[in-house]
Amino acid sequence: MDLPDGLRFALIPQLVHHRAFQRTEAGQLGHSRTLSIIGQDYACLLPSVVPAADTDRRPPCKHRDVESNAAGAPNEFSAPFDATLGLVYTDVSPDGLKAQLTVKPDLLQPMGIVHGGVWCAMVESMASVSAYVWLRENGGGNVVGVNNNTDFLRAITEGTAYGVSEPVHRGRRQQLWLVTIRDERQRLIARGHVRLQNLEAQ
Repeated sequence: MDLPDGLRFALIPQLVHHRAFQRTEAGQLGHSRTLSIIGQDYACLLPSVVPAADTDRRPPCKHRDVESNAAGAPNEFSAPFDATLGLVYTDVSPDGLKAQLTVKPDLLQPMGIVHGGVWCAMVESMASVSAYVWLRENGGGNVVGVNNNTDFLRAITEGTAYGVSEPVHRGRRQQLWLVTIRDERQRLIARGHVRLQNLEAQ
């Protein structure tokens, strides 16, 4: 299925379960064009995106083996979808991260408040980067999101939202992360849990 990037991103939550992996003609575990790790363009993290002989053709990846610069360079983990949202990582560690998002007009729904999908995406992005960073420090591998449960608790129309992620469970096969989002007055806007599957490094 050859989809425009925007539509492909929009369909990820529905497709990631059902079309995550498929067998290639060569019988290898392949990568579906509709799969994007954690609803973002993390395809470069999967060794099986292309046949082994063509691994040099994998898309350029800012998520693999990132080294922090003097300022910490947390936004080396940012994916194109994060940039579309305006999500900025301000602190990244294996035990959690912090990020912020400034509300802009194209993130509002018809009633003039931030669309709930923005909070779902912010929760998923933060949880996925958190899980990947932790796994990288604990044996290596990749992660895929398998569930996102986000509650919308307060509507906002402007300003900056601040997110914090923290681990609930980090196991050999799965991880569960909690992301809490607050406004500039530290009032709770949204809170979500994301469950992720650990994939062995290949």
